[in-house]
Amino acid sequence: SSRVLWTLAVTQFGGLCASVPSQSRMFNNIATEFTRARANRFLKALVHGKEIRFGNNVSFSERKTRRRWNPNIQEKRVYSEALEDMVSVKMTTHVMRCIDKAGGFDNYVTRTQEKFLAGVGLELKQKVLDALKNKKIAQTPVAPVTENVVVA
Repeated sequence: SSRVLWTLAVTQFGGLCASVPSQSRMFNNIATEFTRARANRFLKALVHGKEIRFGNNVSFSERKTRRRWNPNIQEKRVYSEALEDMVSVKMTTHVMRCIDKAGGFDNYVTRTQEKFLAGVGLELKQKVLDALKNKKIAQTPVAPVTENVVVA
């Protein structure tokens, strides 16, 4: 897999030199972006890049115990104008704010980059785009057939 990442980095950036620190850091960032493991439950929800964070609980005596912070995932029903139906989706509260900011669920799903929509988000995006395409086809007026009249 490292060979694939290396060829990807070479094709994207025109070659990297491990002795140059900035290029080496750039390659490490690319490698971690493609090889980072994600929990499968994040494929079943709209999380918009939110992940489990790890850290320490620090007591008054400064004893440190490991802990983790989970994203705030909620089950939510939202209305899709393109599908003309309520869609039940698990999403983070950050996604709820993003939907409000985008002006609706359809706008959020269609305008968000694929790297933020994983699993269920990509499926919903495809459904919404197909529904919008079918609506445009149904709404396009058919031009009336007129006879060719030659004006002399």
